[in-house]
Amino acid sequence: MDVVSLYVDQRGEGDLTQERVDRHPTMKVYPTIAETLTLGTSKLAVDGVVVVGEHGTYPLTETGIMKHPHFEFFEQITKVFHDSGRSVPYFNDKELSYRWDWSKQMVDTSHQMGFPLQGGSSLAVNLENSLGGVPLGATAHEAVSVGYGGMGSYDFHGLETIHCMVERPQGRRTGVEWLQTYRGDASGQPGSRACGQRRGQISVVPQFHPGAGKCHLHRYVSHS
Repeated sequence: MDVVSLYVDQRGEGDLTQERVDRHPTMKVYPTIAETLTLGTSKLAVDGVVVVGEHGTYPLTETGIMKHPHFEFFEQITKVFHDSGRSVPYFNDKELSYRWDWSKQMVDTSHQMGFPLQGGSSLAVNLENSLGGVPLGATAHEAVSVGYGGMGSYDFHGLETIHCMVERPQGRRTGVEWLQTYRGDASGQPGSRACGQRRGQISVVPQFHPGAGKCHLHRYVSHS
């Protein structure tokens, strides 16, 4: 597989775009998303699309999640699909969007246009690493993962990690039925009445430590 074209929305300090271009001279950087997908022509000219919207500086939501332009990029990309009369597989790094209605719209559009849409990261297909030798076929009733960083970026990895820890031993994808976040005083009570009321629940408990950044505790509780 070759990366033949690239669009970069922002270039901050330490940006590696030019270094990558110098190392891969057949890859070309384009000024717009449409040109990146069409290779400067009038029709879609690539076999797949990867959108990495984790980096850059954008406004924050009230809950501290960065407003990465996944949905805005998606609209431009699917316009090229529509105008070209065909579509290709689409991978979106991390969450589809910071807004639920936009995330649902992205999924609905992919179904309507008939192209595969995947979000998340490679952790979701991790079968071996960091599972502590848990055998296949085992049943996990509770599991904990601890991560750090922003709610919309590294917190995603914490959720995916615990998902792998729980689902791989069972040998099948069971999904998450309920997700709950605790903040403030409630974050010190992960065993509170609100936790553990739903099967397949993952609770996200942000713990703040002055001078040491942010630490997030993910607790899985199964009531099967």
